Amino acid sequence: MKKILLFFLLFTFSGCDIVEVETKGIIKNLRFSPSAFDPYRGNTKIRYSLSKSATVTIWIERDEKLVRNIATDIKETQGTHEHSWLGGDNTQHFVSVGTYIGVVVTGDERGEATVEVFHW
Repeated sequence: MKKILLFFLLFTFSGCDIVEVETKGIIKNLRFSPSAFDPYRGNTKIRYSLSKSATVTIWIERDEKLVRNIATDIKETQGTHEHSWLGGDNTQHFVSVGTYIGVVVTGDERGEATVEVFHW
């Protein structure tokens, strides 16, 4: 499996930790925007760039358990891509407050970014 080099940029915005993840390989600039959201009031997008065309699978997990499938085996071109997550699980129920991980996989490369879910 290819080694993935992760660099974390942490900073605080309105009391929420924001994490941007960069990977060495095909997946670049992986992040959530916004990095913290209330699913009852909005959504978030998982954004990333590909350095070349690839088949991509994307999901959301928490505590190493699947929460939501976002995309499975989609063919994407080189460049920037984004997919929305409305804050629901696979049964379309809103998830509870906490930290979730967005996973993007292409071939044997895996990239991860975190997002915080909160409820006002």
